[in-house]
Amino acid sequence: MEDIVARLPKHHGVRFFLDPDNDSAFAFKLSGFQVNQDFTFRVARDQTLNDVWQGCDQKTRNLIRTAEKKLVVRYEEDIETFIELSRKEVRHNSHDFPLLRRLFYEAHKRGQATILNAYECDDLVSSAIVLWDNNVLYYWQSARSSQSRMPGRNMLLIWKAIEIAKKRDLIFDFDGFGSVRSAKMLASFGQKPVIRPEVVFESPLYKVERIINRFVKKHVTKKDYKNDF
Repeated sequence: MEDIVARLPKHHGVRFFLDPDNDSAFAFKLSGFQVNQDFTFRVARDQTLNDVWQGCDQKTRNLIRTAEKKLVVRYEEDIETFIELSRKEVRHNSHDFPLLRRLFYEAHKRGQATILNAYECDDLVSSAIVLWDNNVLYYWQSARSSQSRMPGRNMLLIWKAIEIAKKRDLIFDFDGFGSVRSAKMLASFGQKPVIRPEVVFESPLYKVERIINRFVKKHVTKKDYKNDF
């Protein structure tokens, strides 16, 4: 762990999540990092698609069925559709889109990423980026149209991503949540929350800067940077 820390670029702040099965949290703690407890939801590799479906609550199944009848889901390779929708719909967007492009295309050219787009009469109403390795498929980024009144448009994309994970014999990871509301929505898929450690390092100067930024966003500019499901 000391060797890994020594290779990090010069920094004032570091923040990332460990896989729930990763056992290095204690080593990061001993190396001077703060380790927090965060959560995600996962579908186990050995859980059949039918078991997952039966585990969803009735309302979630109905929403997925309704959306599937009225929407067309396409598996696409152009991240610009997601970026365009995200720029339009996420207020005060804080995505680093050039980095997002590079990350997606590097994964895609290795056959480890795709875009799920849901269309209603040729209008894009929901979009999601999914990534995977040889063990886990992540529901990584998502955006939806506020103009559409189609219920279940995001739940349908989540279900389609679960189908991809099952076809590839992978664990499905909802990749966390941004609010209590989204946590309740994800819990409606019938999966138990699992702990994923959050590893954090902040210099004293960076801590002060983050406190000031949070105060300004909350009390002065009234900006909300969370992109909820």
